Amino acid sequence: PRTAHHQREPLGMASSRPILASLIAVLACSAWSPRVEALGPVGDAVRNVLGRFGRDKSDWFDLVLLENDALKEGAVCLDGSPSGYWFRKGNQENKWLIFIEGGGWCYDERECLSRSRTFLGSSDAWPRDRPVDRPLFSADPKVNPTFYDWNIVNVGYCDGASFSGNVTDPVVVDGKKIYFRGARILDQVMRHVKEKQGLSGDVIMSGCSAGGLTTILHADKVAAQLSDVTTSFRAMPFSGFFPITPNFQGDPWFRVRADNVYKMQRVEPSLNEACLADNAHDHVRCFEAEHAYRYIKTPIFLINSLYDAWTVQNIYNITSDTVPAKDVPKVVPFLNERSRLVFNLIRGAPNYNNVSLSVSKRSGCHHHPVFADVHNAPLLLFSPQNKVGNGDFLHSCMTHCGGCCTDEGWDKVSVKGETVRDAIGRWVEGGNGNNVRTDDACVYTNGPPYQCNPTCPPFPPI
Repeated sequence: PRTAHHQREPLGMASSRPILASLIAVLACSAWSPRVEALGPVGDAVRNVLGRFGRDKSDWFDLVLLENDALKEGAVCLDGSPSGYWFRKGNQENKWLIFIEGGGWCYDERECLSRSRTFLGSSDAWPRDRPVDRPLFSADPKVNPTFYDWNIVNVGYCDGASFSGNVTDPVVVDGKKIYFRGARILDQVMRHVKEKQGLSGDVIMSGCSAGGLTTILHADKVAAQLSDVTTSFRAMPFSGFFPITPNFQGDPWFRVRADNVYKMQRVEPSLNEACLADNAHDHVRCFEAEHAYRYIKTPIFLINSLYDAWTVQNIYNITSDTVPAKDVPKVVPFLNERSRLVFNLIRGAPNYNNVSLSVSKRSGCHHHPVFADVHNAPLLLFSPQNKVGNGDFLHSCMTHCGGCCTDEGWDKVSVKGETVRDAIGRWVEGGNGNNVRTDDACVYTNGPPYQCNPTCPPFPPI
């Protein structure tokens, strides 16, 4: 059987593989919609033009391109165009949400050249204004009671490496120049927002997918850069926790790609110094969420699926093209084992020798134990989730970026009766001394309905 990865390709349904077919259907229906994955700011041009007439400015973002000093500093997209952000001014002068767009990585120079011709590598096609397109940004207090009147900075993503690269000279590929300057972009965006937009007071840095990983990797650095104007600074990543683990076929696919990006974009100088010192034998670890996460000093609230759709299709390489019929019965057990791994990498495991499953009498679902293998124990014992003021919302829906960017994921999906919207509200209102954590997420069953949380988007009929 083929084991190559097929990122973002259409996924077929295999009637002879009911378990895999239902899982793949979820990926095909929900994981790759630009709105669900929050890959970037591209909008419908016609809608943008028509929407300008009689519009409410509170429901629109205006583009700010970084030119002048930022260009002199080399803060440019892959193609050399100016980087930038969309801005919506709120009614609360001292409340700021900085949201970093996502869109994956480019894994080699040719991929980055191809990306430089798209909105994920160039600002040339970015709309000068665009409507609010996700509930996290809504100006309706009924939809978004926490952030509806905050200032929102929506940072465009065009560097291909979670705002981490910093290569001085352009790289020439097929006669074309491309630039690896993500770290400079992040620095210049924050400088501009502080100096030109008047950022001050309470700030939350957020993002989804590659933007969520950016938040994990760089929140402390941004907090230090803005420390002279902020009274509080916190981090809130969505779907940015990508485990470094062998895929379903046993190959270390994602680790190899992370290593490629790390070297190609010269990522090391932008990473956490304490992490680099502790991992002198393997600095790439500090470019990985599961290792960088433990070094975060910024108060953090992490929203993540334990069955993240992008992770399932890409890191685990579970698609209808890559799993032969004879291995289909192994898919759900594999996903459940990996979900336990992700849960404990996030939550921490002080009694990591306990490897048995507990059963909830209320629901009959198997729930995650506090479990990890001994190899990971030192990392787990220092999880940020053991720090006062940190929290998480961990769920079992096979989605990606649903928590911030779809109506269903924002205020319909719940864990023990609490939605993402309400959990975030409790954490924000509680201040840095309030821990908000969801219960242990349930695990999938080997037969219909597979999904164990009835508030998650259902698997389609088979």
